[in-house]
Amino acid sequence: MALAEPSIAVRPAEEADIPELLVLTKDYLDEQQDFGGDVLPTPRTIDYYRTLFAGVIGKTIMGAAVALSWNGSLVGFHLTVELPMPWDSMFGRAALGFGTFVDPAFRGRGFGVALREVANDLLREAGFETVIGLVHTGNQPGEQSLERCDWKWVGRMGYKRLVS
Repeated sequence: MALAEPSIAVRPAEEADIPELLVLTKDYLDEQQDFGGDVLPTPRTIDYYRTLFAGVIGKTIMGAAVALSWNGSLVGFHLTVELPMPWDSMFGRAALGFGTFVDPAFRGRGFGVALREVANDLLREAGFETVIGLVHTGNQPGEQSLERCDWKWVGRMGYKRLVS
């Protein structure tokens, strides 16, 4: 008996994907904590991501939501949302990356790059000129993935807590 070939697809996310995208989002946010991520995977945060995914998929928010599907189950995503800038910028119309996540069992195969490339094509078609992303200090896999996509580094981001 021959085994069936696995079915893999990198495609625009659909409304029916939202429940699985939110499960992956929680995994993404949990993992970001290891790199000093400041976004907590609370119900409020997950609801915000639900709003972003639904808005981008439904075209009420400009951006790109891309899903990685393996045999019908989602194992990765990439989300970017328009970054409204009330000033003229050398970046032109820009989108801000809200995360790329690939299930650990599927890493090292170029899927993160593929997710970004499909998202970039969708953004380019929608008139975007630039994508901006943030990578937490110590997230070398994230840095390496962006470098494989020819991203340019423009600086660092820091913070200071004003309350304890």
